[in-house]
Amino acid sequence: MNNKGFTLVEILAMLVVLGILMVITIPNVTGILANNKFKVMKADADKTVDTAKIRFSQLKPVNKPKVNECVVYSLNSLNNTGDITKGPNGGQYLQYESFVAVTRKANRYEYYIRLVELYDDTKKIGIELKESSGLSEGKIDYIKEITSEVMDEESTGKAEEGKAKLTEYLSDAGVCTSVISYDVGKAYAEE
Repeated sequence: MNNKGFTLVEILAMLVVLGILMVITIPNVTGILANNKFKVMKADADKTVDTAKIRFSQLKPVNKPKVNECVVYSLNSLNNTGDITKGPNGGQYLQYESFVAVTRKANRYEYYIRLVELYDDTKKIGIELKESSGLSEGKIDYIKEITSEVMDEESTGKAEEGKAKLTEYLSDAGVCTSVISYDVGKAYAEE
């Protein structure tokens, strides 16, 4: 008798092999996707810092910060082309929560980036205030959940309130003790 088909044992063996393959491949694929999301956010952070460096180089020496002072550029003010709006997790970068702070330490200027993406309408994820040289040296190797709020829509248009919140945040982080300039872009309005 010539029966065509698979026996129950053969089917079970095939399912076991497929299960083992899935256990091996799913974590690898998940890791690759997470790494790619990080690379996209890192590239966006690099581009934002590079734009801030160009903008900062155009400042007159009188307007540049002294030791422990900061000049801050919101993502909104640096994103002239509009290409840094969507984050790698399918959300939107928060244009006022994300910024570059330029501070003077001894004889050099340091650039700090904070890049925040809002996804699922409630979760914030991103790079939480890191010195930009850490980006190129690969010292930032993860994206973390962000719980702190530096700017809200209410204080965005109010110059003094915005500077006060930023100064407190940056001072607590050990970046600088005062914000001498805060550029939020087109939405900026003096009180």
